[in-house]
Amino acid sequence: MQRAEVVLGALRKRAERAPVAYRLYRHLFNPELYGDAGSDPGEVHGIIRLLRAESYHPGPRSDSHRRDGLVEQVLGRLLAAVFQLDWPRLEDGEARQGLLAALRGMQPARWVLVGEVGDVPATWSEEAVCETLGKRVRDGRLLELCRRFFRAYGHRSMPVKVCLELRLTAVDRLVGTLAEVAGYARLGSSFIIASHDRPGRLREALDGLPGIRLELLDMSRAGRRIMGYQVVRGPSSFRLRVPAGGVRERLQGFVRGNRAVRRPDRLGMTAEAMIALYRAELVRVAAEYDLAEGGLRHLARFRHYHLGSLLLTLASKERSSVRTAVTRYRMMRDGRSTIGKSTPAGTVSYPVITRAGFVL
Repeated sequence: MQRAEVVLGALRKRAERAPVAYRLYRHLFNPELYGDAGSDPGEVHGIIRLLRAESYHPGPRSDSHRRDGLVEQVLGRLLAAVFQLDWPRLEDGEARQGLLAALRGMQPARWVLVGEVGDVPATWSEEAVCETLGKRVRDGRLLELCRRFFRAYGHRSMPVKVCLELRLTAVDRLVGTLAEVAGYARLGSSFIIASHDRPGRLREALDGLPGIRLELLDMSRAGRRIMGYQVVRGPSSFRLRVPAGGVRERLQGFVRGNRAVRRPDRLGMTAEAMIALYRAELVRVAAEYDLAEGGLRHLARFRHYHLGSLLLTLASKERSSVRTAVTRYRMMRDGRSTIGKSTPAGTVSYPVITRAGFVL
């Protein structure tokens, strides 16, 4: 059996010469395409037997989710190769941060168009999906498998995700033809377009795409917000700022008035699980503030109250004083004191902020 990268590379090269692909279904019999998914060889061979017999039927049963996920992964990779799609962009959980980083590096312009193409179930049907895929895929067995996945999972199925990416690729091509565009970035199903002129023709063309949501912002007006940040036009780039009250919003549930408070909803957790949860919350906020001017100052303020909430909750859980909790869970990280706990599975600790501004 050929390796996955060889098969997918050959399909992409063939798609450059001939837009129509035949006999794709047979590639589902290649165990190499399942090999990098951490799958069990016996499980893969069982899947392949069903696919050979054309008796594979996906379904939302609890025992079929993992199996269906493996088949959908291979199905998606084959379709992405045939349609020459950038596969990682089909599923991108960091689109928001990536788009904001791209905006910060764009040439400043008066107009910014923020858009998203949503998974709107009403815009998809089984026939529409198969008609879209059938423009390049001439393989009845593969299209029938796509139909089965659509019937089982609807707009969450891999065939619909591929169709959504095709729609977004059309947006990429359209934006590339317009001279009025000063900057463009897309990750996943969201995009940002900067334009010196009011993008009337662009917006009209984008409005024709089903399931799209658009917001046009005039950046000459003060206080404009994009994805929770105040955006300011600088001399050479856009600048992001944490809006007034932004820290307070993120501290809801951890602060009352000007004092940190315990979280009664977390008293049933183990100490290590509690520390890990607070750690994850701080790391998430740090990723947001990393993009903004003065982000380290805002992060330090958030950490002050957030850590206070952690200590109060640990002390309440153990019916001790905060001083006792600090003594019990104190540890050093990069020369700085923090809170953590060592377990047989490893050490979990609340992050510290170094002079370089990194959260560890």
